[in-house]
Amino acid sequence: MAELTQTSGKGSSRTKKMNIRVDLTAMVDLAFLLITFFILTTTLSKPSSMELVMPVDIGEGPVSESRTLTLCLGNHNKLFWYTGTNEKLIQSDVTNFERNGIRDILVKKSKEVLAKTGKTLMV
Repeated sequence: MAELTQTSGKGSSRTKKMNIRVDLTAMVDLAFLLITFFILTTTLSKPSSMELVMPVDIGEGPVSESRTLTLCLGNHNKLFWYTGTNEKLIQSDVTNFERNGIRDILVKKSKEVLAKTGKTLMV
């Protein structure tokens, strides 16, 4: 712990020099105990993934192009979408992820496909 040592000068009793020495061993031990405690009690983030819903194999064969909507993710909050396959693609439309972006397109296309074919939209 802390120690005080007195050294006397050369025959002079008026000048006493006090040396203070502080032992920091206990402080270092406490620091390592705290580091160990926080490392052991920290909850690490568990990897999470999004559920992927795949279409059920009904046996009706491939989905027609009129029922297919393809979405392509882009940079800077952009979303490219087109109907059908990319083999006959001439131009794609651009939207964003906001409420009036992709949601409106999905609702509108779902209603169109349901009205034309009586079946659901495949995204």
